[in-house]
Amino acid sequence: MQFPGIPIEFRLNEERIVTLALEAGRKKHVVTLLNAVRVPAGKHRVIWDGLGPPEWKKHGYVRRNLGLHRYKVKLLTFPVSEPEYVMSAGNSGKLPAFDPLASTAWLSDHCPPSAVLFLPPVRDKSAQIVVASVFAGRGDGLVWLTPQGEKLFGCRLDGWAGARCLARDRHPSGATPFDFLTLTIWHGKRDAQGKILDHGWVVISGIKDRVKYHLAGYQPKQAMIPFNGIRYRAGLAVFNGVVAHTDPIDGKLYVFRFSGEKLVRKAVLDLPDAGGCAFDEQGNFYYIQGTSVWRGKLKSAGNRIVLSEKKELISRDLEAPQQLTLWNDRIFVSDWGHSHQVKVFDVEGKLVQKIGHPGGPQVGLYDPMRMHYPFGITVDDAGILWVAENDYLPKRLSRWDAIDGTFIDAFYGPPQKEGGGFIDPLTPSRFFYAHQDPYNSAISLTGTMMFEIDWEKRTSRLAAIPLRSAEPVERPNGEQCQRKWLTMPKQVFPGWTAPCRTLHWKGKLFLTDAGHAGSQRFAPILGVWYMKRNLTLIPILSAGFVGKNGENWAPWKRRDLQKLLPPPDKTPWEQIFYLWRDLDFDQQVSKEEIMTLAMPWHPRRKSSSHVWLGDDFSILTSSFFKLPCLGCEHNGMLEYDFQIKKFVLPVDLPYDWKIVQAGSWYTNGTVGIFKGALRWQLPISYNSDITGTLPGMMERPRNIIGPPYSWKRNDGSYEELFIQQLNSGKLVAMTADGLPAAVWDSCRIPGSKQKLPFLKDAKFASFCPVPDMGEYVITGVVDSQIIRLPALRELDRESWVLELDDSQIRAIPKEVSYPKPWLNRTTVIPRLDHELTVDGDARDWPEFPEAWADLQGLGRFRLAVDSTYLYGLIQCPYFRLAFDPDATPWNRNSRVYANGNSIDFFLRTTPENVNGYDHVAAVRESDRRVLLSQDLAARSLFKCYVQPKSMQTPSPRNIPAVTLAGIRIKRSADITEFRIP
Repeated sequence: MQFPGIPIEFRLNEERIVTLALEAGRKKHVVTLLNAVRVPAGKHRVIWDGLGPPEWKKHGYVRRNLGLHRYKVKLLTFPVSEPEYVMSAGNSGKLPAFDPLASTAWLSDHCPPSAVLFLPPVRDKSAQIVVASVFAGRGDGLVWLTPQGEKLFGCRLDGWAGARCLARDRHPSGATPFDFLTLTIWHGKRDAQGKILDHGWVVISGIKDRVKYHLAGYQPKQAMIPFNGIRYRAGLAVFNGVVAHTDPIDGKLYVFRFSGEKLVRKAVLDLPDAGGCAFDEQGNFYYIQGTSVWRGKLKSAGNRIVLSEKKELISRDLEAPQQLTLWNDRIFVSDWGHSHQVKVFDVEGKLVQKIGHPGGPQVGLYDPMRMHYPFGITVDDAGILWVAENDYLPKRLSRWDAIDGTFIDAFYGPPQKEGGGFIDPLTPSRFFYAHQDPYNSAISLTGTMMFEIDWEKRTSRLAAIPLRSAEPVERPNGEQCQRKWLTMPKQVFPGWTAPCRTLHWKGKLFLTDAGHAGSQRFAPILGVWYMKRNLTLIPILSAGFVGKNGENWAPWKRRDLQKLLPPPDKTPWEQIFYLWRDLDFDQQVSKEEIMTLAMPWHPRRKSSSHVWLGDDFSILTSSFFKLPCLGCEHNGMLEYDFQIKKFVLPVDLPYDWKIVQAGSWYTNGTVGIFKGALRWQLPISYNSDITGTLPGMMERPRNIIGPPYSWKRNDGSYEELFIQQLNSGKLVAMTADGLPAAVWDSCRIPGSKQKLPFLKDAKFASFCPVPDMGEYVITGVVDSQIIRLPALRELDRESWVLELDDSQIRAIPKEVSYPKPWLNRTTVIPRLDHELTVDGDARDWPEFPEAWADLQGLGRFRLAVDSTYLYGLIQCPYFRLAFDPDATPWNRNSRVYANGNSIDFFLRTTPENVNGYDHVAAVRESDRRVLLSQDLAARSLFKCYVQPKSMQTPSPRNIPAVTLAGIRIKRSADITEFRIP
């Protein structure tokens, strides 16, 4: 006779989100029966089969009878409500750029704007403004705007590239067959340091949905252009079908002429130290050389083209000119050096006016009249000067009156493509935003901006730039100069990236880089900055792990500091924890200011542990070491004592993530520690559907978002919640004891029927509880969306004791085995054209989230629908495709063997490239044939988890564990019964 199960009943007065779980002993989690399930009002009964959590086995899962008499039942209920989109901070758009409604969110590219071009009205087309950036992340590299700055449409070139320079034909009749030309970087070849290796031409038609491009017939000199070296002052100009390109890399002037829609190179002239260039309507050629502006003529001399009638128009008043444009008998030149202004000259070279306040990049209070690296410039038919400011702090396109130089307005964009930011909980009108350079941020351009938020109008204004670190400066030939500090030349950089999370202590404001987008995971050090009254930040503390060869923090490269450390052959430096405090406030590191401690070493750990800063300034590591903060002195220095140190749980854990503390609980999002003991661990706590799309599967958590949220209940107990993001992009509000209170996959937009989905590749950066205003999360694919969460304090919790007698325990099966579950559903994927034969049984593949599907009548296929990394081996009669499992996801190289001949094959598997291709491979049930879509093959993408029998089966810690197959619901008059299979 089959065991009928153990009934657990509860009643709801209204429809709620319900989580039901059992635990035994000292808060030891046993099983989760309902996982954030929407349940109507009424009386409900859940049937538990009496078995414990599933355990991973090679060919399936096993659940056992725990043989316990006493369990504690936990019931969590949460209101049925949705998060609400509030605004996008620090951006010109009103809605996030990945939403179809967001027609104005156009300044959200990977790089800041580098070029801007006015297109006059022609025939049936009105006037337009084209803005270009060198690279586009989630935005567009080329954007077409109305003269008022509203986005019309956009595109990207060659994958994710934009353009460095823009030009249109200045001849009245215009012999060029395109609306305008662009100079862009193509192929995207990079070296090991992420630097661009070559660049080229692209010609654009500029017509929506009919964008044409054509590569010019020449290969420029391959030069090492830094990846973020967007301040490379090439020039581009067009007149009557003649195209001129100045290249400061090799000191040449290239001259081309159109033959139909093809570019034919006509001349290569020496032009050292060249810069921007332009033609006037009479065909005169203006160009920058060194710090001067010259005028000449490009004329034919037999079979050659020469630059004749050269005259130096401007020989003074310029420090580092970049680009130029001509309008109304005036020469506009964007200049750097100490001015960072647009300087206006007459046709004879006399300085007429300077537009903008001098000074350039600034720290402290922000002056919108000061431009930062003005680069591309253009003037429209209304006499408005558009300036593309080639800087991240801020990323801006400004508009000025071309006649009198009056500042009109500016459009701002987030400095980094994936959003971020932090709301100061004590002063919620302050919004801090950090820019981090992903390539060696400790020495590259990083910084912090402070915006003022008007919550009623839902707008933001840049108020200050508290921190701006090392400044990348390039010579005209592309080589990088010595990086320098703008206002604090000798300041040490204490953290992994720039700070934006705020902390307060007795009226003093501190900022840290621990706890936002740049340090959710794998940050081995953290820094703390103190905010001065002039709204600038000074470093006061650095803590973390020294790392191999002192790589984690630049000062550890100094030999005098390395004498403080033991020999690395005796104690690996990866396990040396250090604390530096700037006791004399000289912004320098001395031996007397550093304390070190050797941490317990786990042989399986291949890298340093990671650090986190609590709201009480205590320092936590991923190895669960805690260093409490004793207090704060009057000068703002934090006090720690190495004699007071505590190991909360000195053991190795499956996930080496950051640690947060919630009352007596400590968690890294995958495990829960209560009073020094392990109480729960993912994925065991999830035994049913939390994702809403893959019943019975466990989504791997991505990261904890910000510090936990704690409040005191009426009975005196404390409730702690932390917000966690899953790999699918969904948000989970989890309790400290490892139970999901609610799961959200989108947020509503006020005044709109559409919703904003939480995309798979969106990154939630921070969680900001604001007293009396609610709880917010900051996220974004390209913007900083501020999203208000439902009131977390409305979480209700009940608990009671469930006792089993001996007869019930004997009736429960001792052990139940579950095969790898198969899901029945229909999935639409692209037409499949290529077939490969799988070597081995498909059912021996490692278990990733998979499903059966009927592919356009071809039969039942097994689909791989997970999308992280690719590894393994595929064999077929035609070729053997081997994947390198040790290759990095940024540049995963593979090799194809065809008929014994080896050819290079580049396989891109970054999350950006695989987004949207979840269903890209299938195995037919009847003959085990793998099918690939033609659309996928054209993109050199292939994502299918295949593993031969010779490879060792991955461990459960590397694979999302499959749990129960789902929940069956049977309704009656007044009882809804949930039966767990």
